[in-house]
Amino acid sequence: MTSSSPASSTAAAQPAADTPAPRPIGAAAGGAVALLVLAAALYREPDRVMTAAAVAVTAAAALAWIRWLTRRHRRAVAALQAAKDAAISEQDARWRSFHVERMEAVAAALRELAGPRMEAVAQGRPAPPPRTELEPQMAEHMEQVLQAAAKIAERCRVERDRVDSVIGAVVATGQDFMAAALRVQQEAAAMLQRHSADPDVLEVGNRVDHAAAQLQRRAQSLVVLAGQHPGQQWPDLPLVEVVRAAQGRIVAFDRVQVAGDGTLGVAAVAAEPLIHLVAELLANATQSSTPVDPVEVRVRPLRDGAVIEIDDCGLGMDPQTLARQREIASGRTPVGLADLGPTPQLGLAVVGEYARRYGFGVELRESMYRGIQAVVWVPAELTVIVDPIADPALEPPVPVAEAAAPPQAAQQSAVPPPAKPEELPQRRSRRGQAPARPAAAPDPADGVSRETPEEAAAWAKAYFGAADGSDRPDPADTSDTEERR
Repeated sequence: MTSSSPASSTAAAQPAADTPAPRPIGAAAGGAVALLVLAAALYREPDRVMTAAAVAVTAAAALAWIRWLTRRHRRAVAALQAAKDAAISEQDARWRSFHVERMEAVAAALRELAGPRMEAVAQGRPAPPPRTELEPQMAEHMEQVLQAAAKIAERCRVERDRVDSVIGAVVATGQDFMAAALRVQQEAAAMLQRHSADPDVLEVGNRVDHAAAQLQRRAQSLVVLAGQHPGQQWPDLPLVEVVRAAQGRIVAFDRVQVAGDGTLGVAAVAAEPLIHLVAELLANATQSSTPVDPVEVRVRPLRDGAVIEIDDCGLGMDPQTLARQREIASGRTPVGLADLGPTPQLGLAVVGEYARRYGFGVELRESMYRGIQAVVWVPAELTVIVDPIADPALEPPVPVAEAAAPPQAAQQSAVPPPAKPEELPQRRSRRGQAPARPAAAPDPADGVSRETPEEAAAWAKAYFGAADGSDRPDPADTSDTEERR
C-alpha cells in the first residue's frame, strides 16, 4: 500500500466532504424496498439468497475494514508529516544558529584584522596571531589578505622614504640657496660701500641685490611648503612697511602703490610670513597686468583685525579658474611639494600654506579695475599698534644709487626717483637691516641626505632657472598667470 502526500490526501478527501449526506426518509424507503426484494427472492430461491446474503455481509465487513485502514493511514501520514515538519524546523533552527555564530566569528575576525593586526603590519611589526577561531578555509583567506596588506605597506614605506628623501634634498637645497642669496646681498652691500661714488657699480650692485632677493624668495617658498619655518625674523612692523618689504622682493616693484595707516602693525611672530604672503600676491598682481598698469595696495583697520587689499588691472579669470584658485589661496585646498609638477608654480600654494598656519584670511575676487582683488585679513590677535618707522633701514625703499651717489649719478640709476613720496615705487633694499637669519640647514646626522637626487636636481633647475625674472610673464604662455595665481 502506497502512502499519499498530505496534499493528495486532502484532495481525495475533499469530494467526500463535499457530497451531501443522504436524507433519512429516502434511506428508510430504500432499505424497505431492499428487504422486500430480498424476502421475495428468499421465498422463491432460498439457497441462492443465503449465498448472496453471505457475500453481502462479507463485502460489508471488508468495506468497514478498508475504511478503518484508511483512517489509520491518514492518522499515520499526519503524524509522519508533523514529525517531518518538526525535524525541518529543528534543522532550520540549528542551521540558522550555525550561520549566526559563523557570521559573528567572521565579523570578529575582520575587526581584529582591520584593527591590531593590520595596524601592526602597517607599522612594520609582525602581526599578532588571530584570537578568533575560524574554519580553515576562511582563516587561510584572512591570512592572504594580511600578507597582501603587508606587501602594500612595505611598498608604501619605500615610496614614503623616497619622497621624504627628495623633499629633504629640496629643503636642503632651498636653505642653501637662501644662505647663498644672503651672502650675495652682503657682498653686494660691501661692494657698494667701497665704490659708492661709481654710478655704474651702484647700478650693478642694486640689480645684484634685487636678483638675490628674488632667489631668496623662491628658495624660501620651497622651505615653507616643506613644512619649515620661513627663516627670517622681524620686530613688530607697520602693515604699510610689511607691504613695502614685500614690494622689494618682486621684479616690478616700481609699479606698486601703497597707502594706509602707518601705526597699524603686525606682531613679530607673523611679520615674515605676512611679508612673504604679500610678496607672492604682489608678484601675481604685477605679472597679471600690463607693464604700465599700477598695482594699488590699501591697508585698512577693522574691528577684528586689519585688511590688506591688492588690486591689479589685469584681465581677470573665468569663474571656474577663480573658484579653483580661491580654494588654494584660502588654504582650503592644500598644495604640497609633491603636487607642484615638473614646472613648479608656487604663488598661491605658499599663500594658502601661510593662511593655514597663521590664521590669515585670503580671498580672491573680481576687482573694480576689471582685474583681480586679493584681500588679506590679519586677525586681531596678530595686530599691534606701532610707532611710525624712524629707522633709516626701514624707511621707504630708495635705491642705493640715490642714497650714496651725487645728483647726476642718481639720475643714471636703474630706478628713477618717485614723483610723489606716497607712491613709493622704489624697491626696498635690505642692506642696512639686521642680517636675515635663514632657517638652519638640517644636520647630516639627522639622516637626511644633502645629495640631490636626479629628480630633485631637474626640479630645482626648472624652479630656480627663472630666479632672475620669476615674476615676468612668458609671452608665449598665456596660461602661466592662471597657474601662478
